[in-house]
Amino acid sequence: MWREEPGERGAEAELAALRVEVTEELRFVRTAMAEEFNSLRSEILDLNIKLDRLLQRAGI
Repeated sequence: MWREEPGERGAEAELAALRVEVTEELRFVRTAMAEEFNSLRSEILDLNIKLDRLLQRAGI
């Protein structure tokens, strides 16, 4: 029969804490990436509008 070693419970708790920390960091990174993506998308849309206006002025 399997017996739990003395330090195993502490190691499992530490691993669980690290998982929580990594999960929180990933959420933060995902949020930051989504914000950056939306910002870049908005800039691209604005540039497309400006380009369309310039092309209309040039008669292209």
